[in-house]
Amino acid sequence: MKKITVLSSFPPIKGITPYTVELLKELDKKVKIQFIWFKDIYPEFVYPWWTKDYSLTVPELKNTNLRNKITWYNPLSWIIAGFKIKWNIIHAQWWSRILAPIYLTILLIARLRWKEIVLTVHNVSPHEKSFIKIFMNNIVYKLSNKYIVHSQANKKELQKIVWDKKQICIIPHWIIAPKFKKDTKENLRKKYKLKNDEKVILFYGNIRDYKGLDIMLEAYNKIIKSWEKKFKLIIAWSCWQGWEKYQQIIDKYNLGNYILRIDSFIWEQQTWELFTLSDVLVLPYKNFDSQSWVIATNLYFNLPVIVSNLWWLTAVIKDKDLIFEVWNTEELKEKILNLFSWNNLELKKEYLKSLRKDFEWDSIVEKTLEFYKK
Repeated sequence: MKKITVLSSFPPIKGITPYTVELLKELDKKVKIQFIWFKDIYPEFVYPWWTKDYSLTVPELKNTNLRNKITWYNPLSWIIAGFKIKWNIIHAQWWSRILAPIYLTILLIARLRWKEIVLTVHNVSPHEKSFIKIFMNNIVYKLSNKYIVHSQANKKELQKIVWDKKQICIIPHWIIAPKFKKDTKENLRKKYKLKNDEKVILFYGNIRDYKGLDIMLEAYNKIIKSWEKKFKLIIAWSCWQGWEKYQQIIDKYNLGNYILRIDSFIWEQQTWELFTLSDVLVLPYKNFDSQSWVIATNLYFNLPVIVSNLWWLTAVIKDKDLIFEVWNTEELKEKILNLFSWNNLELKKEYLKSLRKDFEWDSIVEKTLEFYKK
């Protein structure tokens, strides 16, 4: 049986934990794993929400050693982890520049001990770019031998930094299946005080400038003018900064009665509820450089999703009916309204179902194991 070391987050730490849990569950069936994970990942004041989610559960793993813990405040734990790496391959999950000092310590020791480092890069470039974030990213990349990314666009971005395209493998993000208690769409709409005949648009994910909520609101105003009282926009998750500018748009157009605002961390149960009761998901991003975990979640639900024409999004969603030109609020309005005519919602649900096969875990793990061998 092949043996590998994995570095990532694990319950109850949030981080990239849902991805890690599923990866370990599948790898555990085929390889022996030494797992290095965070007991405490970073100070809560640097992150807008809680760093722990106690709804995340530890899976049953037969071939995985879970005893190697590290903490953000104890550099000695980083050094010990680096020297305790047993196997020749260490597979690290990389998603946050805040963790750079920890990763640099562990991976540098691994390199000095002639370990092969495979890095899954969840975000090639930081969403909000700065010199220090890019610099820290690049140092971590330089320490690695091989790279896994989630799309062709990610590969092109990473090639500019590491040059050797042969060492970069494209393995799509898995379909995220939240844990939940089932209920009907009708009951859920009652719970959230929505009418059954309302057409519900979902804007989902932590609110940051690049995600284009202002674009959504400008387009939504045009929709309300066309089909007044027929729509409800759900804005779910907390805002990282600057909610005032969105509130000004809402007040300017008197949209308050047509919006349901859920200003909080969204747990898995609520994720299921919101995707189940909604009709359309919209991702009007202004810029983006990763494979969206929101799209990965949505592939479980097959909710028709409209995206801006950024190549990182259109690498997954290729249907022109579901793509609008970024910043073009008139086109976004038309794309949304068209979905509610001629039974387009059902047609697009079938289209989303057709995308699922490349995002199943069986395919992902087989590609990962093959990449280890190269």
